Amino acid sequence: MNKRLKSLVILCFTLNTAYCQTQISKKEQTKKFNSGSQLIFEEKFDEAARIFEELLILSPDDTIIQYNHAICKINDESSKEQALKKLLSLQNSKNLQKFQYYNYYLGRALYYNNRFDEAKQKYEEYYQETLKENIPELTKHIKLLMDYCDNAKFYSQNPVPNVKINSIGTPINTDGHEYSPYLTPGEDIIVYTYRGPQSTGGKMNSLMRKDENGKYFEDIFLSYKNKNEIWEEPIKIKEINELGHDAAAGLSANGDHLFIYRNNSKIDGDIYESFLDKFGNWSEPIKMIGEINSLYWEGGVAITIDEKTLYFSSNRPGGFGGSDLYSVKLQSDGSWGELKNLGPEINSEKDEDAPFIHYDDKTLYFSSNNSKSMGGYDVFSAVMDENGNFQNSTNLKAPYNSIDDDRFFILSPDADRGYFARLNKSTSNNHEDIFIFSPGRSDD
Repeated sequence: MNKRLKSLVILCFTLNTAYCQTQISKKEQTKKFNSGSQLIFEEKFDEAARIFEELLILSPDDTIIQYNHAICKINDESSKEQALKKLLSLQNSKNLQKFQYYNYYLGRALYYNNRFDEAKQKYEEYYQETLKENIPELTKHIKLLMDYCDNAKFYSQNPVPNVKINSIGTPINTDGHEYSPYLTPGEDIIVYTYRGPQSTGGKMNSLMRKDENGKYFEDIFLSYKNKNEIWEEPIKIKEINELGHDAAAGLSANGDHLFIYRNNSKIDGDIYESFLDKFGNWSEPIKMIGEINSLYWEGGVAITIDEKTLYFSSNRPGGFGGSDLYSVKLQSDGSWGELKNLGPEINSEKDEDAPFIHYDDKTLYFSSNNSKSMGGYDVFSAVMDENGNFQNSTNLKAPYNSIDDDRFFILSPDADRGYFARLNKSTSNNHEDIFIFSPGRSDD
């Protein structure tokens, strides 16, 4: 949710101390409540949930606290069903009128429990409320969520047949987060992003200081497949990883040119590159020169086999909205220029990211949370025409896509196998893992 929408939604987290029946002062409870509300505003739902759980111990019958705790648990994969039950149980609460955005959050909970028709109904009710408030941006957002419901229902009922999806397994996947996989054409080297207990620096705050209440920052790992077709223990690339975010953003076909997302003095971060030498060492990452980096965010990268055309994501001004996909060409001086927005067939008012150009040099895969998505990021494909423009942007449907984020899709040269990252719902700690798939065939 963008900052403006956050500022609208946060209005619902106003504490009414008349409902506080606790063993601590109203002032202290108000402080705790407001702290939890701020964490929800920052989308730090796990931390917020812990605060509201403490408040529930003190005031178990306070429905306002129950409501805010349920909002936190909507975003917890292991608690989505319980969150829905709690929100449904509050429908007859005498404080219902104080739950200013109740239909919105009930719609979210229904949606995450795959009850798409009911979710859309609640969104429609909330849509009517937004019309009265005359907030066009919020009204547009709710219409998008209604589209997600329609798309999720249709694609889940009409999946691509015969697709096999399995976790890549250990030692790649762990209890941490693993995503943005990039493989060489022979699928014998994988480079990916990791975030978890093995992250450089451990848990840190925004100032990159040790903090047990902080978060793990991103590192880049690498693994080789041995002669028995088994992935060896992953290696943290020591020449690349620093205390901040270092994420795999792309890899050349021969595996010796790595693109890195790294945050720096500006908040949003830039794209760097590193090269593998003949001794197996990676060079110190250097910021890419030319028209790639800007004062704004730059993300995923894809490069053609000849390494002369590069595609990337950026939220710089002048696009169609959110982050867009762009292309640049390698210049004679080694810089990247001839910046080109890939146009409305690819880009939308929402966000496009994680591009991958197939080895055929004409099929582009990317992720978007546009109005054709099932919700969150879905994987799309488009094919380059004879004029060099991508056409026929198509949602890959379920089971490639789900109501959660599905990103970092790559495909083998023969298109017999592929890899991508998504939430691993077979685990209880709500983390992303890398999956391998064998494509099926569409009914189209």
